[in-house]
Amino acid sequence: MPISSMEQIISLYQVRQSLANKVHARVAVPFSIKFIKCDRNKRTGGEIVHLTSVLLAKNQTGKTEPPSSYFKPTDPKTDPKHHTNNAFNVVCQKTGDFYKIHYHLIVGFENKTVVPNHYE
Repeated sequence: MPISSMEQIISLYQVRQSLANKVHARVAVPFSIKFIKCDRNKRTGGEIVHLTSVLLAKNQTGKTEPPSSYFKPTDPKTDPKHHTNNAFNVVCQKTGDFYKIHYHLIVGFENKTVVPNHYE
């Protein structure tokens, strides 16, 4: 589906910059994000998830990680490896649910369409 000239776009690089700024913000700033679910191990995914009013789990909620029921950091099989996997966690303010999002599966950010860096 072609992107209309009236639709706002943002590059993946700009999304990463915006998220980095939110990590260091003094005040938690909610944002909206749209991404595609994918789980290679379970061979599931393809569902597009649109979340409004989410916060980065790293600093904006005052928590450094999801609750222990989400994953056990001491178990090497569930080590999130966010840097290696180009991923980050967000928490939905409305439901309190945590989501792990991979950067390359983001298709929308702050009501803008996300495009790969080389289309900038």
